[in-house]
Amino acid sequence: MNFLKRAYIWLKRMPYRRGYGIHSPWAFNIVRGVIYEKGNYLAYQSLHEQRNTSRGERKDKLMLRLANELQPKRGFYEGNDITLEYLKAGCKTCEYLSSPLTGITNESLDILYADTSDFENMAPYIVEKLSARALLIVRNIRKDDACLKTWRELISHPRIRVTFDLYEIGLAYTEERLNKQDYIINF
Repeated sequence: MNFLKRAYIWLKRMPYRRGYGIHSPWAFNIVRGVIYEKGNYLAYQSLHEQRNTSRGERKDKLMLRLANELQPKRGFYEGNDITLEYLKAGCKTCEYLSSPLTGITNESLDILYADTSDFENMAPYIVEKLSARALLIVRNIRKDDACLKTWRELISHPRIRVTFDLYEIGLAYTEERLNKQDYIINF
């Protein structure tokens, strides 16, 4: 994405930064305490040394913080390997399944990470696999019109309660106690 387009998008989403306009204490805590967390985790340095480029590191650090906040027991991952290392560093006890999502029968997942390369094919199976308190992370939701359409269909599902649109990343929570709400965050 070129500089002018990124600047335009950032300015357009400016009113949605740092939790402005969020009234839910739970959602505000996610935004201020996880998405915009400025703390330095011990795992950051060792994970940085494993990378061959710093491109995308900010988003991977977010994955570590999300896994650390949620502390999932079982998850599913589809994407690049360095992001999986960040997720594992966030919760060392989480077991990540590697089989195709359609092959997982009775497993309920607490965290599910999907890159949009196969997201459109996975979308019908995703929500039924999530536990009552789960997080779905979708990367590159605005890669093309089909991905954005699939994301919008997914967030309209009745089991998805709270979503955060970080422009390139979508976060969807299935917390049943929460009211249905969709937030735009300038990340």
